[in-house]
Amino acid sequence: MSIGNDNIADVLSGVLSPLEKIGGGNDSEQRFLMQGCGFDSYQDLILLLAKIPISRDKTFPPEILTNVASFFTTARLDPSKTRALRCSSTSGQYSLDQCLVDTENSWWISATGSLRNGRGEEYVEFELGSTMVRLSAVYLNIPPMPRGPLSVRTMRIDASSNPTTDEWRQVSPVLVVENRSGWQRIELPDPVDVQYIRAVCLSNQASRFLSEHPPADFNSIGFFTIRFE
Repeated sequence: MSIGNDNIADVLSGVLSPLEKIGGGNDSEQRFLMQGCGFDSYQDLILLLAKIPISRDKTFPPEILTNVASFFTTARLDPSKTRALRCSSTSGQYSLDQCLVDTENSWWISATGSLRNGRGEEYVEFELGSTMVRLSAVYLNIPPMPRGPLSVRTMRIDASSNPTTDEWRQVSPVLVVENRSGWQRIELPDPVDVQYIRAVCLSNQASRFLSEHPPADFNSIGFFTIRFE
């Protein structure tokens, strides 16, 4: 059994709203269709659910539709819920969670000698929320050259659904951090739905100028602050 066009319109008016928000609340409730869910739009999903009968002349009410639809969506990333979990190595100058604090008075730097010729794979691991969220951009603040030769120059984002298994996959291309002060927004070409990520630092700003056997002082990498959107 299917419901008429008038009833479908009534259902849609009670469920759909701009920017694919579930429940029509504030920005923190904005959600996105989960990647690979098989629907082209949130409206297509609701249209299908609205046609499912629960009795001869009844279909699901809007509040049930939104609850069901939520299983096919992922939440907007809330930066305040990001947690720094662990890192590949550290200089030990500051606690790891300081890399999420908007200040230039603290930082994360990998251990001395953790890179070779200013290149390697040093990472900081993050939990972006209690469930999967939509990641679309990385923000970084670094000290530029000549003050910051250890500042990250190139990096990538890896992700895992279960970090305890140590199974990680690359979800971004190599991202380039410009040699300048202040916040930089680096947009991912394709947003990804993730919960656990690693910001994998691949080379520092000095790596472009180092000889084959540079001083050990140049063989680490880091940044002031990082956050995600």
